[in-house]
Amino acid sequence: MKGVKKSVLKKAIFVFILIFCILLTACSSENSDNTEIIGTEEVEQTADEPQATSSTEHDDDPQGEGEDDEADSRTVSQVSDVGEAVLIFVEKLSHLDTYRSVSTGETRAKVLFANYVQTISSGVEKSGDTAYFYSDFRSALLNTTHQAYISENMIAYRDDDFSSPDVTDVSNYNKIYGFVPTEELLCGFVINEETLISAELVGKENGEYTFKIIIDGELAGSYMKTQMKKMGGLYDLPVFSEVICALTVSEDWMPVKTELSSSYTAAFGLLGKVKCNQILTTVYTDVGGQVPIENADFWDGFLK
Repeated sequence: MKGVKKSVLKKAIFVFILIFCILLTACSSENSDNTEIIGTEEVEQTADEPQATSSTEHDDDPQGEGEDDEADSRTVSQVSDVGEAVLIFVEKLSHLDTYRSVSTGETRAKVLFANYVQTISSGVEKSGDTAYFYSDFRSALLNTTHQAYISENMIAYRDDDFSSPDVTDVSNYNKIYGFVPTEELLCGFVINEETLISAELVGKENGEYTFKIIIDGELAGSYMKTQMKKMGGLYDLPVFSEVICALTVSEDWMPVKTELSSSYTAAFGLLGKVKCNQILTTVYTDVGGQVPIENADFWDGFLK
């Protein structure tokens, strides 16, 4: 009886070893197949890498070389896609060497049972790496003035028209006030493929083109929100519900005028959240011309 048990046990062990060897062989074969698939994916990814490298180099190129050369050489009438035309204009606006701009407008809201009106006046004088910009907000509740002068990467600024300016660099200034008006923004908003909801050509007269664009204010307005909170005495960042802008440009992309209309909710501390409507018209002159900056000697004295 004991001999029979030993015989059965030996057979069971033999069968177990046989099954284990079969499974081991199958696993080895499967791993071999997987290795071949992974190797193929790596080859395909390597083949795509030159495109990624080219894209990165293009994004880092401040002059917009490569594909942008064609866009830069075209006039407005030669660009058939309206959205593309708007993006080209915004890029060219940020690279203007000299210009003046004057902005006027107002913000209207109903505060408690009264109509609230705030007038807006601002301007920019840009000449190469130097620029002066100012803003003035007037209302029954708040009056604010801001002046700033930038030379290369340094800024002298003050929140009135009589005190000695503070001095900082552009990066730190942007943390406090949101943005420098000469940066690649349109009326303080970031315009790109993600923030541009729609664009249409609404007028053409005397060699000038007018585009109407709708912007996602929440995506495009992060810098503008910071500025509005700082300069508007807001309790919190505003929330945009609608931003519409009309852009008038010449055939060769020179800015003529922008007309901004925005709706947003602003937090005025004890007054709570108030729905506001703002209109702002900006007119450009001396584009590409001589733009001597007023009081440049005064401001330069603080940057030396």
